Amino acid sequence: MFTLRPATSADAPALTAIYDHYVTHTAVSFACETPSVAEFSARMEQVRAHQLPYLVAEAEGQLLGYAYASPFSERPAYLPSVELTIYLAPNSKRQGLGRALYQALEQELKAQGYENLYACIATPMVTPIKDNESLLQDALSDKQEHAFISWDSVRFHHHLGFRLVGVFSQCSFKFGRYFDMVYMEKHIGVHDAPPSCYQEKA
Repeated sequence: MFTLRPATSADAPALTAIYDHYVTHTAVSFACETPSVAEFSARMEQVRAHQLPYLVAEAEGQLLGYAYASPFSERPAYLPSVELTIYLAPNSKRQGLGRALYQALEQELKAQGYENLYACIATPMVTPIKDNESLLQDALSDKQEHAFISWDSVRFHHHLGFRLVGVFSQCSFKFGRYFDMVYMEKHIGVHDAPPSCYQEKA
C-alpha cells in the first residue's frame, strides 16, 4: 500500500535518482545529463513558487514516484493551462501509482481553478507522418518493442481522458536516433471568462 503526500526538499535525492533512470537509459526524458540534486531541488522550488502541486508516492519510507504541474507558459494569458509531469521508479509501474498521482493532481488543480492539462510525451518515430487520430489508434494497439521508448505514456494519458492534439515529428535526437513528441490535452474546467484561477493568483 502506498500513500501520497506533497513533496519536500528532503525528497530531492530520491527523486533525482528516479529521474536519472529515464535520462540515462531511456528517451522518455530528452535530457542528456541528469541534474545535480541541488539543481533538481531548485526546480522543485520553482513549481512551489507558482503554488502548483508537487506530489510523491511513498511506501514504507521509500519514494516510488512523483508528479507535478508546471506553468504551460510564463506568459500571463496561458495561466489557465498547466503541463503535467510524472516519473515512477522502474519497479513501481502498473501498481496504480500513476493513476493515483494524476487524479490527486487533477483534484488540486481543479480546486485552484485551472482549466487545461497538457502532457508533452516522447514517442517512437513514426513514418510516414500520420494524422492525430490514426497515430493514436496505432499507439493504443502497438505491442512492438521499441528501443529506449514505448507508447505506454500515450496509452496511460488516453485512459485518463486526454486526447492527442499535436505531433512533432523527428524533433529530438538521442542515443543515435530520432524520436517524435506528442502533446495530449484534457479540459477540467468550465472555461468561464475570466477563469477563476486568475482570482486565485491575484
